[in-house]
Amino acid sequence: MSLPRRIVSLLPGATELVCVLGASDRLVAVSHECDYPPEIQHLPRVTRPRIDPHASSAEIDRQTKTLVEAGEPLFELDVECLENLRPDLIITQAQCDVCAIGEQDVKRSLVRSNLLCHVPTVALEADHLAAFFRDVQRLAGALGISQKGNSLLALWRDRIASVSQLVRGMLTAPYRMSGMAGAPDSGRQLDSGVGRVSRWRLSEGGTGRA
Repeated sequence: MSLPRRIVSLLPGATELVCVLGASDRLVAVSHECDYPPEIQHLPRVTRPRIDPHASSAEIDRQTKTLVEAGEPLFELDVECLENLRPDLIITQAQCDVCAIGEQDVKRSLVRSNLLCHVPTVALEADHLAAFFRDVQRLAGALGISQKGNSLLALWRDRIASVSQLVRGMLTAPYRMSGMAGAPDSGRQLDSGVGRVSRWRLSEGGTGRA
């Protein structure tokens, strides 16, 4: 099977993983939420929110609840743009339909297109660190660079072991990762590494922003 050369990432965390795996040159499009690393800034955006991101918090909450209660997706896929790009792999997620376009919504859009109905997808779905590592292995395998994925995971495991050794005996109370207000499963997203955690801090027995 030939390696994918025209990859579309519909999740910021997936975009960053593709880049850290050394395959940024194979990306042809990303989601409207993807803003890092700098080398992907020029790529077309193939998703858009169905709510007004510039509205007040209360209005965003109202629009979100209206769509969710109606069983409608919160994001749209630009199928026409995708057809023009002719991707051979699409990376999505199966964890939180409020945080980013979900796997099932992506597949429903693809199946209606004669040009896209056979494009393979990889869905990230981790809800804890070990599962996130498995996602990295699956993604690296789908990109045809399994060895690179294994090397990256070995590096991360070494770093985690080093930090664990440094803080051993320092933690006297359970720690948890704070979530994003109003987002279902937000804690799961942060734990998995699929979402962004850089703006949040670990707080002893509670929540808080850094």
